[in-house]
Amino acid sequence: MNPFAKVGTVSELGEKALIARVCKNFGSSAALPPPFGAGDDCALIRSRALSENVFITSDAVILGRHFSPDTPPEMAGEKLVKRNASDIAAMGATPFAALASSICSPNVSLGWLDGFCRGMGRAAERYGVKIIGGDFASVGGDFFSTHLTLLGQSGARPLLRTGTEIGDYICTTGELGASFESGHHLTFEPRLNEGRFLAADSAVSACMDISDGLASDLKCLLPPHSCAEISTEDLPLRKFGGKCASVRQALCDGEDYELVFAYRGTRGQFDEFLRRYEDAFGYSAHEIGRITKPRGACEEGALVLVSGGLREVFKSGGFDHYAAR
Repeated sequence: MNPFAKVGTVSELGEKALIARVCKNFGSSAALPPPFGAGDDCALIRSRALSENVFITSDAVILGRHFSPDTPPEMAGEKLVKRNASDIAAMGATPFAALASSICSPNVSLGWLDGFCRGMGRAAERYGVKIIGGDFASVGGDFFSTHLTLLGQSGARPLLRTGTEIGDYICTTGELGASFESGHHLTFEPRLNEGRFLAADSAVSACMDISDGLASDLKCLLPPHSCAEISTEDLPLRKFGGKCASVRQALCDGEDYELVFAYRGTRGQFDEFLRRYEDAFGYSAHEIGRITKPRGACEEGALVLVSGGLREVFKSGGFDHYAAR
């Protein structure tokens, strides 16, 4: 059977539907619900032999997709470790070991590859990660990609995407939008300390990292029969080089690697939480809205933008690897 076709292709599904289809074909081997199976930022392993929860995530960097040919190789290698560490941060855990597998064409420069690996090693050392193995495979053309499988651990409760309720406050840990234009997609730091702080607070009901854009990722936190009511005036728009990201960029661009989380409590409790957060990290978390009841079927499961008393259902999404372009 030819693996390539003109109709009935992966591009017709979109990324989330593709993942669901793949997991269905795995049969009973993929039957576990998240976080013990696919569906959260990391998969969670629990064992009587382990004193802590173990978290596993896997992500890649691809030349031409996640970095350009003129990106310094050290920065590309650092990005590979950091974008995986951002998933670990979203679960409130600490990374400790990694496996790296590369697919590259035979004409990849050894000097360039040296720089890429130095960048990986530099980031791994910074976060206390040991790179314990991996693999190389060759492919034709001008191609380079490296996939990292990163393991984390935590004795605290895992932060999940599920657990929110109507009334929960919504926050992000930093500015959003224009990540590629500003260079943030290479210079960001995964919010590992912040993730552990959030996991230690039982009032934080859910969390995930923002990699595909807030418009896409925030929907993963919503409980049934709810919507995310977002104040456009409170969105933290990324500022860089005398420019400022637009609201649409903040919602759709992706590659922000900030955390979006929900908090359950009274207004006073929430304000106290924000004060403790600022005391811990020297900057403020950004309150951007609340999880509310939809005002009609069109708002259910949607992002509803509120500005000047007006409400608008935001119909665009974030990044999708297999969306039509």
